[in-house]
Amino acid sequence: MSGAGTLAKAEPAPDSGLIRKRFAELRAQNGAFVRLGDVANVTRGAEDYAPAVTFDGKSAVYIGIKVAPDANVLEVAQRVHAAFPEILAQMPNGITGEIVYDGTKFIHSSINEVVKTLVMEDERAAPLVVLMHGDRKVSTKNLARQAGRKRVEQCRPEVAQRHSGYQVGGTSPFGTRKAMPVFMERSILELPRIYVNGGRRGFLVCLAPAELVRVLAPQLVEVALED
Repeated sequence: MSGAGTLAKAEPAPDSGLIRKRFAELRAQNGAFVRLGDVANVTRGAEDYAPAVTFDGKSAVYIGIKVAPDANVLEVAQRVHAAFPEILAQMPNGITGEIVYDGTKFIHSSINEVVKTLVMEDERAAPLVVLMHGDRKVSTKNLARQAGRKRVEQCRPEVAQRHSGYQVGGTSPFGTRKAMPVFMERSILELPRIYVNGGRRGFLVCLAPAELVRVLAPQLVEVALED
């Protein structure tokens, strides 16, 4: 997360080499010993530690959120949004705040186009494939009802691998070891393009949703839940 505004940058501190050079020049002018402090103010650090930030032409305070390398950026953004109303409530009268930029919306947009392949089982342990947006979960209750099953649940990793022939994390809906019925979230058809796993981790195939429908002939369902 970052704010929009103009941040005034302070000048960098002079390095010791420059100070030594200046001192040598002063001493060499007339051969006399001249202390730099006698002719200049020598400080260690920036010239100005008071940066100015403005937003829409008004004085503002900028707070940037830096995500730790091992943190989930989407989770961090979600928690910042959740905590922000409480932060605003503690501000003095006349002071307002807003999140002016949240780059994670672009991540959400991209993840929405990534279609994950899930292997599940019904009450008879018969496997089935579910295609869902990368940023959504599957309501197994709704899926069972729309698929005409009594119960549907996700397979354990080793069971899913046995059904599909693919390592978990690299499961593709194409060329599975067993022939399985395929169920696809209906809203996937609204996307101009999608990315599905090509059979190994990190390998994605881009195609039009209509092409996926042509090849797999999935049953369309509406079982998506916010992740």
